[in-house]
Formats: sequence, structure tokens, C-alpha cells
Amino acid sequence: MEYIRTKKVRTRKKHKCFGCGRNFPKGNELQCVTTVDNGSIFDDYWCDVCVRYWEKFAYPGDTICQGDLVDEDWHEIRKGIEDGL
Repeated sequence: MEYIRTKKVRTRKKHKCFGCGRNFPKGNELQCVTTVDNGSIFDDYWCDVCVRYWEKFAYPGDTICQGDLVDEDWHEIRKGIEDGL
């Protein structure tokens, strides 16, 4: 998988966060991550909490599947990040 670009966007339709799987209605600001994998282009959307969580806890080369960021510690960390936003 190759990363093409990352940019913050205001969504024009509802999206599911790739990291946590939460649904976000249109009009939210999400991080759009564009990747290429096996010749196909994908746009995945990340909420601010998951972006910050990933930046803090991921190691170079880590990969996840959709919704994988949610674990027993994630809810407490999410609350701390949201309170600090």
C-alpha cells in the first residue's frame, strides 16, 4: 500500500471513520487519506480522535483494518483527547 495524500476535508455525505468505525454525518471535518493498493485507489476518512490516537500510539509500518483502533483503552484515551480539543 502506498500513501498518495492526506488532507482535512468537510464531508459532503456521511462517512464512517476508518480507525474507530463511528458514523459521522455530512458536514463534519475528517482527515481524508488516499492510498493505492494493488492498482486500486482508496479514500479512507479518519476522525480527529483517531488521527491523534494513531499519531501517539502507532509505530512506523503498523497497519490496521477498519475499526481496529477501538480496544479497552481507546474509550478512555478518546475522552482525554476530546476534552483537550
